[in-house]
Amino acid sequence: MKHMMPEVQKVNEMVLDANSECNCPICCTRGLACAHEIAQFKNDGIPLPLYLIDNHWKTLYLEKTKQDASIVQVMEADFSNFLAKVKTFNDKSQRHWLKTIKECLNPSTTSPSDPQQKPKTMGLLTDLYENVSGEKGRAKQLRHRLTYFDDFPAPEYMWMTMPNMGHLIASTYNVALVFLSQCQCLTFLPLLSHPLARQCKVIAIGFVNGNHFVQVYMKPWSPMPLIANNWYKYWHDEAKDWEKPFA
Repeated sequence: MKHMMPEVQKVNEMVLDANSECNCPICCTRGLACAHEIAQFKNDGIPLPLYLIDNHWKTLYLEKTKQDASIVQVMEADFSNFLAKVKTFNDKSQRHWLKTIKECLNPSTTSPSDPQQKPKTMGLLTDLYENVSGEKGRAKQLRHRLTYFDDFPAPEYMWMTMPNMGHLIASTYNVALVFLSQCQCLTFLPLLSHPLARQCKVIAIGFVNGNHFVQVYMKPWSPMPLIANNWYKYWHDEAKDWEKPFA
């Protein structure tokens, strides 16, 4: 936070020019949002998205601290009030809270469940990706590749494949994805969403040695590969603003 606070303080002091270029060093040197990006999201009433913050700052470090007696007393009082409230619930609600407390005390007892998805949205994305890939059943195959969660290395049939997953990655994270390899170089843009920041977020990956991907750090004003042709066929109106910076 100490690195972000100076940028936040600048927001109230600066006047944004939509045509001006942002050369703030904090984006490259520390992987944090600059005053321009913070101001843009503040003006639009949108919370600052996490993709503007480098993963370095998202790592949790646990350190032992002295237990504050006052905090324990507050917790005991709150828990007593909670128990008194639970006694007024019906049997079904009491069982629900009992199960929840047990899961908090012993996370290994938590029952896994599939995340809820909006059927219409999932159907739209599936149909859209079937059209983009040009092959029936391709969306189902890609979704299968994304279901690998074991701790040991994935077998080759579960690897990420490019360019098949290009538009999927760009649309999921709302970024411009630059793909570089010896065979082809392409820029993939989101299909369903508009850019949220003044400067479109760009992520570059390179395919090396025929078997793995690495992140590529591009210098400012680096030449960009051509936009993948299928984007022009299947982009929705919300995504039209992505083209200008990369055309």
